[in-house]
Formats: sequence, C-alpha cells, structure tokens
Amino acid sequence: MGMMRTGTAEKRYRTSGSDNLEDGLAHEVPVVADTVITNGEVVMMTLPPGEVDVDISLGKNVIDVNLGRVATNMAVNSDKRLDVIAPPNSFAFYRNTSQLKLRTTNFEPVLLLELSDEALADWMDDWQHQLDLSGRKEFYQRDDQMASLARIALSTMEAGAFGNLTADALMAEALVTGMVARMLSSFSGRHAAEAADGAGRTNRRHRARIANAIDYAMDHFRDPDLKIGDMAAIANLSPPHFNEVFKQEKRITPYGFILKKRLDEAHRLLAATDLSIADIAFACGFSSQAHMSTQFKKTFRITPSKLRNS
Repeated sequence: MGMMRTGTAEKRYRTSGSDNLEDGLAHEVPVVADTVITNGEVVMMTLPPGEVDVDISLGKNVIDVNLGRVATNMAVNSDKRLDVIAPPNSFAFYRNTSQLKLRTTNFEPVLLLELSDEALADWMDDWQHQLDLSGRKEFYQRDDQMASLARIALSTMEAGAFGNLTADALMAEALVTGMVARMLSSFSGRHAAEAADGAGRTNRRHRARIANAIDYAMDHFRDPDLKIGDMAAIANLSPPHFNEVFKQEKRITPYGFILKKRLDEAHRLLAATDLSIADIAFACGFSSQAHMSTQFKKTFRITPSKLRNS
C-alpha cells in the first residue's frame, strides 16, 4: 500500500437500478462519517447506526464488520431472502459481482472495507494458501481479532474527523492491512501465519526479507510518510502477507515496531535535548504533537511534558 489520504467524506450507496454506480454501493444508507483511502486499493468507511434497506450490485469487494448482534433479512445472488443473525464481533465478505439484498437496523457503527480487484488478486496470489472465496462464506462469521481492529479503526476515524487528534495514516494503514489479513486467513482455512509448507519453513524462507524490511524501517522510521506498504515492498510480499509473517517472526506487528522506534526516539530526545515537544513529535515521524503524546502516555505511563519536567 502506498500513500494514504484521510478525511471526512460523504459517500452514499446507490440502488442496483441506478445509473453510474459510485464505488458500487447504494443510496438508502446514511451519510458516512469518515473515509480513509489507501492508494486507491482499499477504502475504509464507517456507517452510523440506523436502518439499512438496499438491493444493490456491489461492484467492489467488500468486508462488512459488525460489532453488535444484528438481525438481518438478506439474500446474496438470489431472490430468496433468509433471516440471518449476525453475531457480535463478526464479518462478512462479498465479492464485487455480488447482488446483495439486505434489510436490517444497526445499533452500533458498522465498518466497511472496499477492496479493488487488482489488490485482492495480488494479495491472494501472494498468500500461499488455497483460498475459498465461494458463496458459502458470504454470511457473517465471528472473528474477535477482526472486531478488535475495527473498534480501533472506528475510534481513530472518529478522532480524526471530530476531535483534536489527527488520525494517524500509518495506524490506519496498519488497521486496514490487519483486517484484510484476517479475512484472507479465515478463507484459507487456517491461521494466515502458517504458510502452505509450514510456519517454521515459512519464517526461514522469509527471514532475510524481513531483515531487509527492518533495516529499511530503521533508516526511515523518522519519515512521516513511511508506510507498511513500503516495508512490504522491500520484503517483496503483499502488505497483508508481510504483516502476518513479520508478526510471527518478531512477535510484534510492523506498525507496533515502527511506533516503538518512534516512541523510543522521542523519549531519548526529551531527555537529551531542549527541542520543543512539538518539534520532537515531527522529528520522530508523528502526525502531530497530540498523537505522539497520546501514544507516549500509553507506553511510558507518563506524558512527554511531565517527563521533560521531572
């Protein structure tokens, strides 16, 4: 994944009978709170609570993450509607060719990811699994890790849209990558980190690639434009595959690794220099002083200003 653009956007769904489908979705759905676009490959958006009644041709591959229990009347590529209970912390995946009829009331925000055909094809090819993307898995399945990532994404997007905290593009990219990896993992039939020839052999095969990506990150972690996609490209892996292999090899996600390097450098500069906290935040690659301060307190249990004055 390359450059990520973040910002509030109005995005509506269009019915299947409408002309000029806009990104494949339909208009009876309320205005989206926020949209995060990753290099044209993935669009991440929130739908606020409320009623949804659509009959649409998607036109895009969609991951639909539900956090609460939802009763849904729906049909996929069929005129026969079924009453489906979407359990809490669950997701569904719909191919771009899906004709979706859906009627429900969401009591919690819903997170949607739209995936381009090109990105999905590349990631599937790189995943080293036989993926089953047939219709049998187009209804909701529980995935607590997916839901956990979605909750972080929703809170991050809300902060970026309505609060003083600027949503961090690297974090958003990491969340998108992690959720796509969970979906691919689910459809592979076993955990994504276990490649087809076994987890140990996978790590040995990719160890040098991961080492090269780490070297790159060590040289560039201060760059605010550093992306997980850049590290994945160095490792010659797709971002979701890279995320899983890196996590198994280093016991930390690529995002966690970069964030730790930035925070450690900020801690060092606070103790060793007279630079302002804002200057330190930008020097370490953070999107804002507020974002650095929030992450700093979570990690070190102290704010940058208190550390500076201690």
